[in-house]
Amino acid sequence: VALARAGRGREADASFRRAVDLAPGDADLRYNFGTFLARAGRFEDAQRELSRALALRPDFEEARTNLARARAAAARRGGTR
Repeated sequence: VALARAGRGREADASFRRAVDLAPGDADLRYNFGTFLARAGRFEDAQRELSRALALRPDFEEARTNLARARAAAARRGGTR
């Protein structure tokens, strides 16, 4: 998250991917990665990670909200739902 906030998107992406490889069952990590991806305009990838966060923790309302936003943004751009 700190790398993303510092504008170091590529490094943040790589760091998130390594972390997900090490802790694939961490819903908070998946949520943070999905939120990062959405902010980067990578809505389809964001949907994947946010959906995984919800699968891990079905009552994760922040993930549900961000997933809906990523779907809407993808639809506006002509991507997947």
